[in-house]
Amino acid sequence: MNWSASRRQFLLTGSAAVAGVAGCLTTSEESSASNRTDTTGSTDTPNRTDTATPAGTLAVSDTRTKSWAIDYDFPDSKDVFGEHGKQYLLFDVAVEGTTTVPYTEFELVAGDTTYQPTKYIGIADSPAPSGFGDRYTPTSDGWVAFHVPEPLDASSVVLRWPGGEYDVEDAFLDTLAEPPAEFAVREFAVGTADDGTRRRVTLTVENTGGVDGTFVALVAKEALDGDYFESVELSLDVPAGEAETWTRTYDAPPEAVAVYLRWAGAEREVELAPDERPTTAQ
Repeated sequence: MNWSASRRQFLLTGSAAVAGVAGCLTTSEESSASNRTDTTGSTDTPNRTDTATPAGTLAVSDTRTKSWAIDYDFPDSKDVFGEHGKQYLLFDVAVEGTTTVPYTEFELVAGDTTYQPTKYIGIADSPAPSGFGDRYTPTSDGWVAFHVPEPLDASSVVLRWPGGEYDVEDAFLDTLAEPPAEFAVREFAVGTADDGTRRRVTLTVENTGGVDGTFVALVAKEALDGDYFESVELSLDVPAGEAETWTRTYDAPPEAVAVYLRWAGAEREVELAPDERPTTAQ
């Protein structure tokens, strides 16, 4: 996607996980599907599988699912990753000792369909860990991820690797089978604050679907030289049929700059007007 003529993606300089408060609606809107409420499934239960390998032991300690994820697209910048109709299913795998099971030897069997693990979320050569943490290696704990249909309606879901397997709990099968939440951006606008010396950006999102969900997005302010962006990660929990509002206040810039909103493959843009107060001669 061509997000900006000055820089392909956002340079990350800050982040926030935000729970909004309800706000008014406007007539300007764009709709998308996004995350259901972020869900994890504890697997420290009788169906946990500790599997001895020739040189170590593997155990699945947790399962997670997300429709959309924020992660690195360049070594110094992030973007929103995902695909409509799909979800990321991640297994946290604990390693005791050193195993001989490479990442690529895991597979997911859902009903009659077998899935191979996704190689990475974002880019492969990022110097920083993924937003999900570190990926599994034969010598260290980490996640094993699959990009599977959403919803995923299967009577059984099994993670398999040479010498072992893990059965996903029945309760988490219900989570995988839920449809994604549907969101509409009702407002993304700029107003003045603090006697005109600052600019307030307001975002209002409505969950138009039938399930609670999490709206995942990036909000980024362009720098004056147009070479990088000051980015904030958003994770707004929005109940079904309700709306939430998020705001952020910026100092009025000396010249106009853009602020971008990105979510679920979509983008909106507003402009921060410059500080036009007269200067006092020295």
